[in-house]
Amino acid sequence: MSEETLASYDKDCQWFDKHYEELQEKYAGKAIAIKDGEVFHSDADYLDFLKYLRGKGIDPSDICIEVFPEHDAAYIL
Repeated sequence: MSEETLASYDKDCQWFDKHYEELQEKYAGKAIAIKDGEVFHSDADYLDFLKYLRGKGIDPSDICIEVFPEHDAAYIL
């Protein structure tokens, strides 16, 4: 990953942290891709999500990707 790509990734992840609650509400049950301080793609099917990114020539390791569980998801710790 280039320094420019890494800086962009860090900036987008910081944006995600600042907007976590509103994004969690809006994108529950979906994966989101963040680029340039905005969600540019989301999908409930992770394989379709990755297929879309790759189809656009985007390497998933170069962008900020987050996945939100459904609102009623339960976890066993």
